[in-house]
Parts: sequence; C-alpha cells; structure tokens
Amino acid sequence: MATSASSGGGSTDPLKKYKQRIALYEAADEPLAPLTPSQRQFILDLTHGANDREIPKHLKHIPPKRTVEVVGIDQSLKGVNFDKFKFQTKHEFNEWFSNVETEVSEHEDQDIVQYIEMLEDIQKQIKDVHDQTSSALDDLKTLEENYHFVSNKTNSLHTSCQQLIEEQKLLEVVAKDIDENLGHFLQLDKVASKLSVPSLLVTSDAFFSILDQIDVSLSFMVHNPSFKESSVYTAKFKHCLNRAVSLIKSEVHKTLQDTTTQINIAVIQQNVKVPPSAISSISSAAIFPIVYGKFSAGVAKLKKVFAEVEKRRNGWPEYTELFNEIQQSFLRERSNLLNASVWATVTELTNRGKTGVDLCSTVRTGCLFCINISQDEFRLFGDFFHPSFTANFDEFMENLCLPIYDTLRPLLIKIQHLETLAEMCTILRIEMLQEHASNNPQGLGAVVRIIEQLLQDTQERLVYRASIYISTDIRNYNPGPGDIAYPEKLEMMEQIAESLEQNNEPRPLVRSNSQTSVVSLSSVTSQEVASISSAAALQIPRPMKTSSSPADLHGMWFPSVRRTLLCLSKLYRCLDKAIFQGLSQEALTACIANLTVAAQAISTRKTVVDGQLFEIKHLLILREQIAPFQTDFAVKEMSLDFSRVKIAALSFLQKKKQLFSLGSNNSLLEFIVDGTPQVKEYFLDSKKEVDKQLKYTCELFINHCTQILIGPLKSFVNKALKIIEAQKEKPDVVLSQQSFALPNVVSQLVHDSVESLKSKLPFIHRSMKLYLANRETEFILFRPIKNNVLNGFLQMENINPCELRRSTDCMSNTRSCKCIDIKCYDSELD
Repeated sequence: MATSASSGGGSTDPLKKYKQRIALYEAADEPLAPLTPSQRQFILDLTHGANDREIPKHLKHIPPKRTVEVVGIDQSLKGVNFDKFKFQTKHEFNEWFSNVETEVSEHEDQDIVQYIEMLEDIQKQIKDVHDQTSSALDDLKTLEENYHFVSNKTNSLHTSCQQLIEEQKLLEVVAKDIDENLGHFLQLDKVASKLSVPSLLVTSDAFFSILDQIDVSLSFMVHNPSFKESSVYTAKFKHCLNRAVSLIKSEVHKTLQDTTTQINIAVIQQNVKVPPSAISSISSAAIFPIVYGKFSAGVAKLKKVFAEVEKRRNGWPEYTELFNEIQQSFLRERSNLLNASVWATVTELTNRGKTGVDLCSTVRTGCLFCINISQDEFRLFGDFFHPSFTANFDEFMENLCLPIYDTLRPLLIKIQHLETLAEMCTILRIEMLQEHASNNPQGLGAVVRIIEQLLQDTQERLVYRASIYISTDIRNYNPGPGDIAYPEKLEMMEQIAESLEQNNEPRPLVRSNSQTSVVSLSSVTSQEVASISSAAALQIPRPMKTSSSPADLHGMWFPSVRRTLLCLSKLYRCLDKAIFQGLSQEALTACIANLTVAAQAISTRKTVVDGQLFEIKHLLILREQIAPFQTDFAVKEMSLDFSRVKIAALSFLQKKKQLFSLGSNNSLLEFIVDGTPQVKEYFLDSKKEVDKQLKYTCELFINHCTQILIGPLKSFVNKALKIIEAQKEKPDVVLSQQSFALPNVVSQLVHDSVESLKSKLPFIHRSMKLYLANRETEFILFRPIKNNVLNGFLQMENINPCELRRSTDCMSNTRSCKCIDIKCYDSELD
C-alpha cells in the first residue's frame, strides 16, 4: 500500500505541476493566457451541460450488479489479452487500477509534456535572442548618437560653407557694381579725349557711340546724386554733351548752307537757259530738279544725324533744343530758296488783282500755289524727319504762304458783287478744302488754316454785302413805273403768247402743274434753287402743261422777289447754317415788306384787286421757291422786357419813407431786385411769316371781292339784323317802316346786287386767271367768295318774310338769277 501510494504520489506530482501551470493561465496576477469574458462564459456553459447530461439512449441500461460481464469486445480491444488480468483481491485490483490510471495519465500527458519542454527550449532561445537584440539596440543607440553628432558637425560645416559662398557672391556683385559705377566715372576722360580729336566726323558711327556713352554716364550721375562728386561729374558730362551738340550744329549748318549756295549757283547758271519769268518759279521743269533733287542729294549724308537726334530728342533738353534748331535750320534754308518764287507769285497775283479781271482765277491760282508747294515741301521734309513732328513745318509753311494771304485778302474784301463772292466761297470751300486738301491732308495744316481764314474773310464780306444788298435792293427798293405796270405787263405777255400760238410757234411759257404757284422752267433762279435740295432733285417730274398766263415767267417776277431768291440761292452754299438762317430771315422779311408797298402802289394806280392778287401771286412764288432749302428759317432772338422796371419805379416812389429801412421791406432793395429787366427769347420763322402774310392778304382779297359783289346787300343785312334785335326791347319798331327797308328800296337793292354780280364777277374771274394761272388755286381762293355771296343772299332771304312781304317775289326772282350766275362760274372752274 505504501509502495502503491508512493508510486501513486510520484505519478501525481507531474499532474499537479501541470495543473498548477494550467492554473497560471487564469491567475489573478499576471495571467499567462487570460480568457475573455465570452470565452469564460462558453466554458461555464459546457461544464454545466456535462453535469446535467443524460445517458444516451443507444446505450443499454446497466443494472446495479456486483459482477461485470463482458458482453462484447470492442474492435479496438481485440488484441488485448484479458486473461492476464486476474485479480484475487480487491486490493490487487485497486493497485492495478492505480497503475493503469497512472500509465494512462502519463500516456495522455506525454504530448503536453513534450510540448512544454519544447516551449521551454523555445523560451530559452527567445531569451537568448532578446539578449542579443538588447545588445544590438544598445549598439544601434550608440551608433545613432555618434551619427547625430557627426551629422550636426557636417551641417554646421555646410552652413558655414554656404554662408561663405553667399558672401563671396555678394562681394562679387559689389565688386562688379563698383567696377560698373567706377566705369562711368572713368568714361569722362575717354569721352573728353575722343571729342578732342580733330578728325572726328559727326556722321560716323564712332561719334554716335560717344553720344551713347555720354547719355548712359550722364543718366547714371543724375539718378545717383548720393555718390561722391556726382554733381561735379554731372557738370563735366553736361559739358561734353554740349560740346557734342555744338559739333552737330556746326556740321548741320555748314552742310545746309553749302547745299543752298550750290543750288543758288546752279539756278544762276540756269538763267541763260530759262526765261527770266521762270527763274524764280519752282514750278518750272528746269528749276524743280535743282531746288528739290539737288538739295535732297546734298543733305542726304545728314539723314542719319537727323534720325539719331530725333531718337534722342526726349532724353535730355539739349537734344530737344538741338532737334528744334536742326528743323528750323533746315526749314530756314528751304525758305531762303523758296522766297524768290513766293514773291514772284505775289507780284504776279498783285498785277492780276490790279486789273480786276478774273479775280476767281487769281484766287484759285494763289491757293493752288500754296497747296502744291506745301505738298512738295512736306514730301521733302518727310524724307529727313518723321511726319508726325510737323509743328515747325506748319510754322514754316504759314510764314511762307502768309504773303499770298496778305495779297489775296485785299482783293477779296474789295469785291462788291454777291455772285463773285459766292463763287469765291465755292472755290475756297469745295475746290480747295474738300477736293484738294481732304484727298491728301498731310502737311497741309498751315495751308488749310490760311484757306479757312480766306474763306472766313470772304464769308464775312459776303454777309456784309448781303446785308447791304437786302437793305438797299430789297427792303428799300423803289419800284419804277414799269415794275408796277400791272396788269398791263401780264396782258401784253398774254397777247404775245396768243400771237405765237396763232403762228403755230412753240410756246415759251411752260410750267409744272403746282398746287400753289407754278414756276417757269426757263427761270435760271428757280432751277438753281430747285437743285439745292437733293430730295427735290430726285422728285418725280409732274406732267408739264402750257401756261395760260405769263405771270410765272422768271422775268415777270417782281424785282425784290427775284433778288431775294437769287440772294438766298447764292448764300445757301456759301454760309454756315446759323448765319444763313439769320440772313434768310432778314431777306424774307424785307421782301414781304417791299411786296406790301408795291401792292399798295398797284392798288393806288389800278384797283385793289390787282394789288392784292399781285401780292398773293408773289407770296405763293416766294413760298414755293424757299421750300427746297433744307434749313430751318426760324431764328431765335432776344429782347429786354422793361415792364417790371416801370412797376418797380412806381413802387419805389410810393415807398420813399422806407428808403433807409434796415428790414426786408427796404424800397431801394426792392427796386433793385424787382426792377431788373427780363431777357426774353422768341423765335422768328420766316416761312411762317410768309404763310401768315399770304393768309392775311387772301382774307383781305376775299373780303374786298365780297364787298365789291354784294357790299350794299351786306350793309342792308347788317342794318336789318340790328333792327330785328332792337324789336325785342322796342316792339313798336318795324323793319318795313325804316327808310332803308322800304319795298322799293329793297327791290332796287336786290336788283343792283344782281347787276353787280353780272358785271363785276367776270372781272374778278379774269384777274384771278391772269395773275394766278392755276385752276386749283383759283378755285380755292374763289370758294370763300362764293360762300360769302351765297350767305349774303341767304341772310337776306331769312329775314322775317312778314317784314318784307311786299318784296318777296322780287327777292325770289333775284335769288334764282344769282344762283344761275354762280353755277355757270363754278362750271367754268371745274
């Protein structure tokens, strides 16, 4: 028992050891393999299930017997010899069972033990590796420390080297700047020595390189005033620049003067071959190559100098001054060459002007001379200078052409005729400015200004002469006996036309079928006025028909009308719109006033009908002829209104006691504030004035004709109407008892009115046809007359028949006669 116990205790020691090790997996302190809560819960569930597990159903129930029967042997136990297991006692069985149990335990734990031993070997190896790793880490740490130490030393050395390199570069830049800055100072002696060389040519490239060095060094000195002695060197370089500029000036002046001298000698030599009149004229074919070609060839070597100075002209004031002096010297020599030609032209124009013949050709020649010489000179100027720098050239051309202007202006301001002045304006504006100057405007600035000044002088003279012409020949025109011989002139021209018709000759009196006034196509003025408006020129021509009256002939127009339209046609193309509007207003107003005077003279000489029809006819002509002018005939005028001055003065006299009042009611202060004249603006429209005068004259003519035809009848009707109105207040007043309304008087009145219609109506019709010569105009003008006559008889008939019952039959007969006459005249007009 003791042996078995000892053997049993020895066999259980490893199990305890293993169990203890397994327990270390879940030790409270430092567990080797701790389980998660879910794993623990899973083990508890397995344990609980094992305790409560029922016996499987496929196993047979073993009854509680003391003997064990081996019913069957498992296939795995077939090789076991069960005969050797013979136990005599229980103790032997327990001993055997204990040994078997121990062997089984050992056999079962053998893999675990081997695994544990393997783990212990691995743990030992891991410990060795760990020790080696720790040693290696220590070595690496030491190596890292050494690396950082070396790296810091290397970086420090690199930084130091970099700083040294940067300092070296900075020192190199500073040294280079010092060399460059010092070079500008050292250039002074070099430049001064080069400028002192006698053989230095201004036109050579070496001279221009010297100028470049001076410009660069001088610019450096000016922009760096903080450098030591920079002001001194600036003055020295300025001196060198002035010296170089002096060399350029002297060379340019010498070359230009030599070229001019050579040209003068060539012109003198050409004197033998060219007539004296052509020696001084640059338009001569022999002189032109000398004055232009030889001059251009002689100055060609200076072209590069001019270009270099022009390029530097914005750099320093010396260059700007030099550039201007070069241009002035160039243009001065050109002026010396051209003065002879200019003065020869002036002499020729003066001689032609003294004769007073063909002044237009003289002005045209002078202006063309200025334009041609300006174009030639600008072409030569552009060969040496840039065309944009023309200030000196314009001044040169202005001085050169000024004698031409001084010669032509006295000729222009002495012209008396409007036609000549108008032609001068056309030449200057159309030919010179629009055709010649506008096609090639370069270089013609000065000439254009001179021509514009001539044009303004001519326009001023034209306005002055037009004002005098309007005053003397239109407003104050005193018509002669032949001018107001109406209707004799019209009747005579009508007889001539009828005689020509009888002889089957073509009729000269042709006009368009206008609705207002008809103008003869033979009229020069009407054609000129009609061509003013492009729209009027493009109108579709209306059918032409033969005129039955000579009143439409241009030669038959009243002189003031003819002169007014001629004056306006001349002024329209020559003056500005605003000036033309003012003159047209003045001319039309004067023409209307003169027509009124002439109509009164005709009325006094012949009849009022002739005077009024004369005025109506010419107003119609005037209205139609001014229609093509594309301008507004309205003129704004200003006037002072002194009406407030009178009121303020009266108020001031009434408030004398408040003269020295210190309040706001001071009478003197009120007079100053309230008594200021007001400036009023108003418009005068000459077209409306013509229409207004035409309407007024037509109304006078209608009233006068009505008075001629039924004047007594209208007077009777007015008196009768007054008596009828008086009957409302005084019933005892009876119209038939009045002296003027007696039956025999009324009968005689109606009879006289009918006779007046029969006798005077043909005269009115004849006069209207003779003057107006247009059925539409006649119908429009006669219709109110007819209406007035009808209204007069209707009013006569509408008077109370009881008052005039004794004369009713007479009135009825009279009205029937009257209606027949009017209808006959209507049929003729229609």
